[in-house]
Amino acid sequence: MPLRKSFQTTIRSQFTLRGHPHQPGRRVSMVFRPAPTGTGIVFVRKGKRVSASLENIRDGGLFGNGFFGWSATAYRQNGASVSTAEHLVGALHAAGVDNCVIELSGRNIPQFANSTRAYIKNLKGNVVQQGELRKRAVVNYSARSPLVASTAPQIKLLAEELARRNIPSHFFLSNADNQ
Repeated sequence: MPLRKSFQTTIRSQFTLRGHPHQPGRRVSMVFRPAPTGTGIVFVRKGKRVSASLENIRDGGLFGNGFFGWSATAYRQNGASVSTAEHLVGALHAAGVDNCVIELSGRNIPQFANSTRAYIKNLKGNVVQQGELRKRAVVNYSARSPLVASTAPQIKLLAEELARRNIPSHFFLSNADNQ
């Protein structure tokens, strides 16, 4: 089946969310801002940009290894890190947002009772199409040619292949999306 042509998107207007992370700490403010095409999902902490891309994923578990069954997604870049980003990044993907800058007042993103509801509520009706087509990679994970980016070496190989093809690693299309 041929790929559908679709345009990149961002949020129409900025919004702010505040909440407490799971880990002990202060309340965190998040300011969501529209971003130009090709930006991807970018966090800004203490003036440093942290891209939510494959090459920046690190273990974000409480004890560095998911000890006690708790683990999280963390991104590290430019000497800054952002943790517990999985619900937020998932909500942005579900809403179809390709480009957004999120300014954070703390390292850990609030979890809002392990729900994406707060994010989706603010994203619904707040997504606008931009002028450039999405660049996508088809990741085939069928039984005949398995490609599962679940280990660091596999993620590194996938990131290298995307870079070789000049495709930003934050644009993906899985087999499920292509049906």
